[in-house]
Amino acid sequence: MVEAAITEEARLKVVLPTTRTVSPRPRSSMDRTTKYALRIQSVFRGYRARIAFRLALYEDALSCGVLGAMPGTIQGRSGWYLDPKRLMAYYFVIPDPDSEWEQKYTLRCSRLVLTPYEMQQEVLSKVPTLLDT
Repeated sequence: MVEAAITEEARLKVVLPTTRTVSPRPRSSMDRTTKYALRIQSVFRGYRARIAFRLALYEDALSCGVLGAMPGTIQGRSGWYLDPKRLMAYYFVIPDPDSEWEQKYTLRCSRLVLTPYEMQQEVLSKVPTLLDT
């Protein structure tokens, strides 16, 4: 009787996983509203961080005595640059890495340009389409 109970108990404890066995994942305690709130916070924090980064970039450029690259331009390459003190945007073309920069266009901005959206509103919408040629 005891041996039968032990073998029955041992048989119940041994569960061999099959190829179709899926381990249950722990359920998250967050509901949908919490997830959406966290997503909104994440997007907003990212937006604020990108603005802080652009401001730091302009500060570094000012401390070095150069113009700061605007959104969409890499510092040291052809593109749009901003003088944050005078709010003047300049378009420069650099034909060769060791050659002089050629200023092609100048535009006054009404505010600091910190995001690609502001870049579109303040600069790109006011520039003639012939600039790219």
